[in-house]
Amino acid sequence: MVLILVLTWAFQAINMLFRDIPGHSDTKNMLLKAVSANRIGHALLFSGQENGAQLAMAMAFVQYLFCSEKNEIDACGKCDSCVKVNHLTHPDVHFIFPTATTKEVGKDPNSGKFMSQWRESVTSNPYISLHEWLRNIGADKKLGAIPTSEALEVIRAFSLKGYESSNRVMIIWKPELMNIAGLNKLLKIIEEPPSN
Repeated sequence: MVLILVLTWAFQAINMLFRDIPGHSDTKNMLLKAVSANRIGHALLFSGQENGAQLAMAMAFVQYLFCSEKNEIDACGKCDSCVKVNHLTHPDVHFIFPTATTKEVGKDPNSGKFMSQWRESVTSNPYISLHEWLRNIGADKKLGAIPTSEALEVIRAFSLKGYESSNRVMIIWKPELMNIAGLNKLLKIIEEPPSN
């Protein structure tokens, strides 16, 4: 499940555009119509099978949302916003994802401490599984989780004004791995979000 929200890197990024995601035409059309009608929900839930297109679809949607040269069916993939979203470096797009302690991060693991590995993993494979992700960070023998502190990061990120856009997006990958206390902290912002 995924809940919705220029540097040059040494790795080759895969474009995350609608046209690069096979199938899912109904979902793509629904998302395109929402943007064109300016009726975007404040929270979107992308659900599917493990290694499915949920994260890729969420990223393609965010890229389309921020694109300065979008057409009726997709983002351009070339403007500054598209490049930043594609490289997971857009300042108005934030990520929360499961983590675990590792040799490098022995205490209080959180998404911020694994952002470079996240960028490399997701840009090379937007269909990544939880097991693959945990293996990439050196925690393949552990259960990944999203700690309560990450809920506070969501609240903090949305209390700030957008940097390059009036919209701000938080993508929470695998929200089912957040503990109950963290989910309870997010209820108010999900039910009564700030504008944009």
